[in-house]
Amino acid sequence: MTCDPKKARLLGGMGEELTPHLLQHAGFTNIQDLNAKKTNQVDADFLASREGHRYFISVKARNKWTNKGEPNLNSR
Repeated sequence: MTCDPKKARLLGGMGEELTPHLLQHAGFTNIQDLNAKKTNQVDADFLASREGHRYFISVKARNKWTNKGEPNLNSR
């Protein structure tokens, strides 16, 4: 079974769209969308602060299960 590229892009886009709101709700401040400057940053999608620390945050929206044999949690 293969993943439909359009669905994968939609799922990824939804994850990145929701992330700033979720980060803010979790107490992060100074949230910067690194993809706004350059699409598909190598190491992270967002930069944010909380309790005096800066965090690089990578957003991964993936299917929960793998397609090999018995359903296993996606290792990524």
